[in-house]
Amino acid sequence: MEDCFFYSKGNDENAMIECLCVDCRESKFPELGWFWEGSDKGYGPFEFICENCDKVIYSPPELEEKD
Repeated sequence: MEDCFFYSKGNDENAMIECLCVDCRESKFPELGWFWEGSDKGYGPFEFICENCDKVIYSPPELEEKD
């Protein structure tokens, strides 16, 4: 599991929470988002993919078994 950054995309009631991998955040969006220590705290039962580069940050084991 890797760490990531979450940010809000949009400013109204339809806003979405997106995530960025650490590399994209540091190199392209240094002021965007808040840090999530996924390597220690983990993630839920969802797949997390970087909004910028499409890198898979986390994929739950049950999804990997189906591939």
